[in-house]
Amino acid sequence: MDRLPAEILLRIFSYLLPNLSPVLRVNSRWFDCGASLLWREAFWFHLSRMPKDRRMVYAAAIGGLFLSETAKEQVEEFSHLAYPRLKHLHIDSDPKAKVKVEWLKRYMHAGLQAIEFGGDFHPELLLHLQNNCHQLRKISISNPSERLTLDIFLNFLQNSSVTKLSLDGSHVHTLLWNPDALDHLANRGNLEELSFGYTIERLPEGIQALPLIQSVRKLSVSVMHDVFPFVISSFPSLHDLELNLEGGRKRAVNKMNGSDLKPLSRLTQLRCLDISIDGVMNFGSDDLAFLKGLKHLTKLSLTGREKTGVTAAGFKHTDLEDLLAHLPNLQALTFHMYRLDLTSETLAAIGQSCPLLSYVNLTGGFNILQLKTCQVPLFPRTRSISLNYFTSLVIDPTSGTPHIKEGFQ
Repeated sequence: MDRLPAEILLRIFSYLLPNLSPVLRVNSRWFDCGASLLWREAFWFHLSRMPKDRRMVYAAAIGGLFLSETAKEQVEEFSHLAYPRLKHLHIDSDPKAKVKVEWLKRYMHAGLQAIEFGGDFHPELLLHLQNNCHQLRKISISNPSERLTLDIFLNFLQNSSVTKLSLDGSHVHTLLWNPDALDHLANRGNLEELSFGYTIERLPEGIQALPLIQSVRKLSVSVMHDVFPFVISSFPSLHDLELNLEGGRKRAVNKMNGSDLKPLSRLTQLRCLDISIDGVMNFGSDDLAFLKGLKHLTKLSLTGREKTGVTAAGFKHTDLEDLLAHLPNLQALTFHMYRLDLTSETLAAIGQSCPLLSYVNLTGGFNILQLKTCQVPLFPRTRSISLNYFTSLVIDPTSGTPHIKEGFQ
């Protein structure tokens, strides 16, 4: 094994996790190769457990490091180590710990590519990043305080090479959800990914439409259904959309119709579409017909936060079969719809229409005996399939779940 190429050794070591440590003691070559795998992500307390004279060895192998300002002594002590492979840094901030900004800056070297701030971090760190970390492409900010002002935030965005932006918290919502910040995002030609960790409930004051943000290819967003058309129309070039659509807080007013999703028909370049319904959405026979036009889809997911969140109200198994017949490139399918009675014929039709599927997750029961007439494998490329159950009984949709179940559940 000492003569094996490093990439083969790494593959072997990956199967040995999490029992890799004893193996690395065999010889120095195994150690150098395996340490990069074992230490690709580490928390500050992992370094604390190492002998002081060996910490520099392990620090040199770390690719992703998680720090907490509450561990003030360790943050200071470990800031003097070298992290040549560090690409991803996560900092949980706590002003009460009184960690010096200079200590944190030492972790932010020129090769850093991604950083996550959690809590009330010092805005001076953004200036350091834009001046010294020119390979930085991704930044995530969660729950900052009012120390992070709009001017500081926009100055960082305008002078950094960040292409992936993730934002969460009430203050950052107020910070970003205004015309100046949105105009900057619209004029930023290199912004590829955008994630909002809060619910968008209304348009910013003073505007009736959002600017077009053409460059964004991946969007993760939670939005109230009445402003959903305005928000989604601002991102015409999406390839990947993770959407949580919310109704009202009271159950009596949070019902939505499947037709509310039709603005998605404009996103003709979509590859991945993940829809989660928070509330109750009823689907009629033609409410998902617009998906037939999204010919590039490789992933489709439709689920409800509650079991009855996505409900068939006229939508039948034949409608699903017809829909998927127009999406032959699907590789992953998750479809949970309450009161939708899928049949074994539906399962067979999905397999024939979508031969590239590698992941399938459906609700319902299927009569396994009715599948014996199939002459070829239904899902030849499937790596994972999740169904409620198989049965040898003929299922009467009006009688509920059969008493005898066979196969798996």
